[in-house]
Order: sequence, then structure tokens, then C-alpha cells
Amino acid sequence: MAGTLLTAAGYRSLADGLPMKVPMHRAASAPDPTIHGYTLGQLRTAYNVTPLYALGYEGQGQTVAIVVPPIDAAAIRRNLAQFSALYRLPKAQMRFVPVSGLGSPNTNWTLEATLDASMVHGFAPDAKIMFVEATPAIDAFAYILEHHLSAIVSYSASVPEALWTPSEIKAVNRVLQKMAQRGTTILKGSGDWGATDASGAHTLDKHLPSRYNVNFPASSPWVTALGGTQLTLRQNGAYVSAQAWSLSGGGYSRIFKRPVWQVNAGIKSSEAMRGIPDAACDASPETAMRIAINGYVGAVGGDSACGPTWAAFIALANQVNGHPLGFINPQLYQIARSPYYHWAFHDVTTGSNGYAATPNWDPVTGLGVPNVYNLVRGLTVGFSQRIPPSPATQASLAVHHRDGGTNW
Repeated sequence: MAGTLLTAAGYRSLADGLPMKVPMHRAASAPDPTIHGYTLGQLRTAYNVTPLYALGYEGQGQTVAIVVPPIDAAAIRRNLAQFSALYRLPKAQMRFVPVSGLGSPNTNWTLEATLDASMVHGFAPDAKIMFVEATPAIDAFAYILEHHLSAIVSYSASVPEALWTPSEIKAVNRVLQKMAQRGTTILKGSGDWGATDASGAHTLDKHLPSRYNVNFPASSPWVTALGGTQLTLRQNGAYVSAQAWSLSGGGYSRIFKRPVWQVNAGIKSSEAMRGIPDAACDASPETAMRIAINGYVGAVGGDSACGPTWAAFIALANQVNGHPLGFINPQLYQIARSPYYHWAFHDVTTGSNGYAATPNWDPVTGLGVPNVYNLVRGLTVGFSQRIPPSPATQASLAVHHRDGGTNW
């Protein structure tokens, strides 16, 4: 299926951080040189990130933690070196933190980890990237929490809610809640199997309770869940439109009730359960960003690109803010209820994943695709204010003013 891979390892156990006998879905397709995709520069323009770079905000002082099983660090470093050379970026600052379930690296995760790191490094090139390696994943979340490793966490593995036990969901969600309450932004793609959250080839489809399902931990109310779109851009990267990616996950939780911050945000009043996603970004393999993997370049799509992409955006926002924004969901929906909604988001109203994209929030693309500069304004200084130059940029401007520009 385009945009999705099942790990060659097949069934994975609780030791891998997932319910028993559930295949891990990697929401990343193999690079395909025949699909040209978009460049980093085009997507930076489309999301309106470039004004932040002009002001000196590139993620300095920020760390993004990416939760993965044990991975091949040497392969990731090679891929990111090629990615950095491709787009003339500084060397990626990466650290690998082994926590639990260690052993031979899981080479099935090389593509996913490369995609995650490329998205973070591409959009926040001065941010540090920390791979926290653990099986089960709850060990990584707990370790990040205990050691205060990062205020931004991205996670990509996806499993339908119905295939977790209640005790598993309760244990993971308890840790996620503590992380969010202590100032961590947790970001997760909503899945790559459409509104069913299961492919036609999924061997456990018969165990799912009905046609529509969402995945956990994306459905946790303490997580910012991101859906997928297919972007249409001009050659220079200018945003034209977006439609819902047909394989983007989304829908309504069977476990978590609708949080108060989702009330009056476009979700029908009769719906009593948590709706996902909260927002979206480009995920279709047809419009994906070109990255470097194992010596060649190709477009790599999948909804798991959205977690690290948004993690980079939050790194920029945290830098502007001067301290972590933390749990951002209430602010996102407050913006959606405000007159500034269409400043901060491109509302997506076409396409379907089983649910139709509609004006305002919908269970395919959430609140829509971000206009990053304006969204960061809304999350930090306020829509009525302009974002000031970063302190380093202000210092450079001061030197430029003193010496007549010789150091500029």
C-alpha cells in the first residue's frame, strides 16, 4: 500500500512497546525516485516558515526527542549527512540514548528514523535531535519524563485502540499525562490506514470492533495528533491548496471522552468522544519531501512524517517563546474558535479517508495545515504583535549599527 510499510519482523511483542501479536505499522513508504515530490525549500515556503529563519529562529537551544526501538545509529548518521549536503544544511546534531530492550539494531526502523530526523533537521536545522531507544516505548516516555530530556517528543508507531488492553492504555496514558502536565509537547501521526486504521492485508482486521477505528497513542487527549494531506504548490513553493490524504487516519476514540477544549471547535455537538487528528501536514507520497536514504534520494510519504514536522515547528515556537509551550491542544482549539483561525491554518475542505474533509475541524485533517509564522505568533506573542528578531539577530543588528555594517 502506498505510503505504508509493515515491518519485515512481522508480529511484535509487548517487549517492543505494542500489544501482543500486533504488527508494527511504519507510516513511511520506501523512497521512489519516480515520484519527484517536493524539495525542502518548497515545503518551507508552503508552510510559511521562512520568515522565522529571517528573524534568526532555526531551533537554537531546542531538543526534539524521537522515541524508537534500538536503531542503527551509523546508518542514520550517513543518511542525515547526505540529506544535509543535499539541502546545504549544517551537520545534524544527533544523540542516541539507549534505555531498554537493547540488542541488535532494528534495521527495519532505519527508514522511519531517517524520515523523522530529516523532518526535524530540515525545518529546525539548529535543533538537537535525541533518539530515545526503548522497547517497550513506555520505557522511553518514562525515561524522558524522569530525566527531563526534552520538552518536545515525537513518536511514530501505530496500533488501533481496540488491539491494546485497557491496562496497557491506562499505563501509557498515565505517563503521557504526566509529561504533558510538566510542559512537554507530544506529537503523533494519526495513522496510515484511513478511517479504518487497518489495511486490507491486516491479519487482525477481523478482531476490530467495526469499520471505523483510531490508533493509540494518537487518540490520547494528552497527545497532539496529526493527520495527512496532499499539497498542491506553485513551483516556488507558494501554497495553492490541500486535500485530505485518503490513507490518513482519523475519527473518534472509543476510550477517551471529548476534552473540553474540543467543544465548539467544529466537532458536531452530538459527538461525545475525543476526535483526531488535531491538525495536519503533507503526508501523501505523491507530494512528500525528498530525503536521502541508503545512498539515493527519493520522496518518502506517510503520516508519520507529520509528527516530526510539527515537532520542528514547535521547536521554533519554543525558541520564540523563550520557554516550552508544553501542552498545546487547548491553544490550538482556542485559535480555531477565534477570528484568527484562517491566519494560523489553511482549512482543508476536500478529500476523504472514509470521513469527508469539511470546513473547520474534521476527522481527516483536524484544524488543517499550519501557516507556521502566524501560528507561532498566536502561540507566543499574540496575533496583534510581530515576532521580534532572535536575541542573536538583535545583537548582530546592534554590531551592524555601531560599525556601519562591516560585520553584517
